[in-house]
Amino acid sequence: MSKHAYNHGVVIIQCSSCNNHHLIADHLGWFRDGRVTIEDLMYEQGEKVMKFVVNTKPDVLEWCPDNIEKEKKELKELKKS
Repeated sequence: MSKHAYNHGVVIIQCSSCNNHHLIADHLGWFRDGRVTIEDLMYEQGEKVMKFVVNTKPDVLEWCPDNIEKEKKELKELKKS
């Protein structure tokens, strides 16, 4: 998923866990009137949204929920020292 597609286009992914297709971003109004992202959809469901960006590939935004808690703990430890 490119950053450009996420911010300006439509992004639909196929989940490796459930094999369903999930809407990640729609800036062209294909599914709703107006723009919507996964963050908007999660807020609507009352879910907490956290972003995790990996800079290993240019123009790629990755959200890795499994690693967020680990990264937060490591950051806390770094701030303590």
